[in-house]
Amino acid sequence: FKKLDICEITPLIAVLKVIVLIEIPPALKIRIFCGLNSQVHVSKSSSVPDHCRPFALSDPKDPAYQSVCEHDRNDACDRCDLLSETLLKIEAGLAAQTENLSSVEKKHLLFRVKQAKKAIWAWKSHLLRSVNQDSARVELLDQLDETSVLLVQDWAMKYLPRKYGESQTDWFGKRGIPWHVTVATKREGDEMQMLTFVHIFKPCNQDNCAVLAVMVDVIRQLKITVPNLASVYYRQDNAGCYHCGASIVCAGVLGEQFGVSIKRLDFSDPQGGKGPCDRKAATIKSHMRVHLNSGSDIETPAQMSDAILSSGGVSVVNVTLCESATPLEQSLKVEDVSLINTVEYNGDGIRVWKAYGVGPGKLLKLENPPLSELPSLTSTQSTVPYRKYSTFTSVKVRRKNVQPQVHEEK
Repeated sequence: FKKLDICEITPLIAVLKVIVLIEIPPALKIRIFCGLNSQVHVSKSSSVPDHCRPFALSDPKDPAYQSVCEHDRNDACDRCDLLSETLLKIEAGLAAQTENLSSVEKKHLLFRVKQAKKAIWAWKSHLLRSVNQDSARVELLDQLDETSVLLVQDWAMKYLPRKYGESQTDWFGKRGIPWHVTVATKREGDEMQMLTFVHIFKPCNQDNCAVLAVMVDVIRQLKITVPNLASVYYRQDNAGCYHCGASIVCAGVLGEQFGVSIKRLDFSDPQGGKGPCDRKAATIKSHMRVHLNSGSDIETPAQMSDAILSSGGVSVVNVTLCESATPLEQSLKVEDVSLINTVEYNGDGIRVWKAYGVGPGKLLKLENPPLSELPSLTSTQSTVPYRKYSTFTSVKVRRKNVQPQVHEEK
């Protein structure tokens, strides 16, 4: 989705102001509403149809993905109505022009208006889905205990090798180092604790086999850190290596060899749920930059792991060097996998939803692959031989709201 399309329509309104006599202030209100305020109005129960998540995300044709609301939806949102009215006014005013525009200019502007209109409605739908999928994470954090863990996974952007004080000629023709970030969150009493797992690969395919192999290795390391671990919840990006039949089917059985039950798998909307991984990756890259500026090179996966572990290492981060992942022997497919965003595992099969918490879901009975056929890392080398594994650490509040002190007059 392009935010620029929403921004492009405001200059377009300015161009057509003299022709169509559209006021600028309403257009600016729409831009602010679509960019910032739309997510605030969305809720689990609302009398406005567009703001009611269960109603707006229900599938009109499939009862398995439909929710019935117990309240009426007779109200309207003035900002939503303003958006529709303004777009219709632009189209109608532009279509009525016959003298001020040539046929080529009119055709070009009509095309731009239609494209911008589609982008605006798509962006509004994206915000609605993002809020709904993020509610799965928020509700899950309240349910976590000492024996359950939430894992957020994402491939970080490939790290470009760098030399200390390299010349401009050394900058071109580089091949990035792939690395995967997993952020684990659990609850200990009233405190939330976090731990990060980083897997650094040699050049490899960032496919579902690599993802499944990382998932197995993370559970193995978690079982060492948390021996009483019983259940795991996943939240992953919407990339194809995660959102595919093989990952969905195999994820339900990969914890059996460690005595861990995989409860649920949630997919975020595109570009809508990778915050923990991106934040930790930024911290790690900043730490590597300090190591680079001290006179060291970072050109290989081994040097990259040394940079992360330099100067005492990054807090609460475990690093693993990986060669590659063994391929999956059989092809596993799930019907309409691109529409599935929430997966729940139970003894009868897997229950899937198009949107979290919307409808009873659809039960799929699929044959699980044997544990021996699951992908695994062909060569795993922990890069912490001289120090212990990092353990979960409580999340500290960065800022505290200090109440102003009121001095009583004597």
